[in-house]
Amino acid sequence: MQTSTCLPQTRSVSHLPMPILVATWALDMTTFRKLIATTLILATASLSACNPKARKEAKDQDTLAKLKLEQRLEEAQTMARPYEWKTLFGKDAMENWEQIEYAGHGPVKFESGTMHIEQGAMLSGARYTGDGLPTKDYEMEVEARRIMGSDFFCCLTFPFRDHHASFVCGGWGGAWIGISSINNMDAYENSTGASYEFDDERWYKVRVRCTENRIQAWIDDKEVVSTNVAGKEVSMRFGEIEDSVPLGISTFTVTAEARNLRLRKLTPEEITAAEELNKADEF
Repeated sequence: MQTSTCLPQTRSVSHLPMPILVATWALDMTTFRKLIATTLILATASLSACNPKARKEAKDQDTLAKLKLEQRLEEAQTMARPYEWKTLFGKDAMENWEQIEYAGHGPVKFESGTMHIEQGAMLSGARYTGDGLPTKDYEMEVEARRIMGSDFFCCLTFPFRDHHASFVCGGWGGAWIGISSINNMDAYENSTGASYEFDDERWYKVRVRCTENRIQAWIDDKEVVSTNVAGKEVSMRFGEIEDSVPLGISTFTVTAEARNLRLRKLTPEEITAAEELNKADEF
């Protein structure tokens, strides 16, 4: 008897039941879509790798995103710590500052975070052009020194409520301090004026604090001004010095330097302490 070998029959797809045929087709389409997507991704990456302009644009976008993130983090930190010092000097450029065009002024430049003011015929200096300056319940601080000359090396102009004033260091021949002006009297005429000896080439820390009705000032952590200005007119001394508003540093016939200018808001406790001083002045 003849023996035959039987092979299993192979059925074509067309012979598959309809549910199995649909499932097979769907699976193949899913695989096809994945293949297309992978191809597109690889093609885009290859294009970027071969296109320097595309690489630069991608890098610029990444850098911009990082800068925006850093800015948001800095703003969040500032809001979380409202009473901390904020620096107002850049490192090597007059960012947010401009030279004041006083008649006969000396040049002003920044080097390594220090403002250098050359001696002029009379006034020389620079003013702040940024925004967001408070007008009360704040204090500012700067370090300054006289290099050459014999008059004021730091006339710090600051906002006070709706007006401005200046704290003069080394005026009227080099040894006078005070606030200009109160009731239209400058530092040499009003009660804040006093003599103070300054040495050339030495850095002095100058600080001014403003609350609703009080102006205080320190030199090297020694309080030298504390005056109640309730009901008094606080204003700038008449003349070119008015060009230093809203915030400025000016000199008179000297070469000087300033650094580490910073500002902060006062805490509620510090504001209350100033109010208590004003109440004490009433008795």
